[in-house]
Amino acid sequence: MSSNSIVFICIILTFVHLMLRIMITGKIKEELPEDAKDFALYGRIILALIGIIIVIIFSVLDNIEGNVIKWFWIIFTTLALGFNSFIDWKYLKGSKRYIVSIVTLIFGILLINFLL
Repeated sequence: MSSNSIVFICIILTFVHLMLRIMITGKIKEELPEDAKDFALYGRIILALIGIIIVIIFSVLDNIEGNVIKWFWIIFTTLALGFNSFIDWKYLKGSKRYIVSIVTLIFGILLINFLL
């Protein structure tokens, strides 16, 4: 696994998510309601901590196969963008922003599958 590949995938997914959000919703950013901001923040912090801990474990264990790392990134991307899509769907009624996260999720899984 190359860390350059992971960085490249993250940059591409960020760019794709931004472009799709502008194309589909017409806005760069829609604000979440106040009751959703805390839930979204805590969920993202928990996902980030889990991801960081697992990456540290993978770096300590040197004999991890490439397939395990690929599946970790697929599952982590699915959880992160799936959570983002759920937050958008649940709290931004009438918005199509959740579609952006779903399309980015599918694109991200394809990128991870072919580049890692």
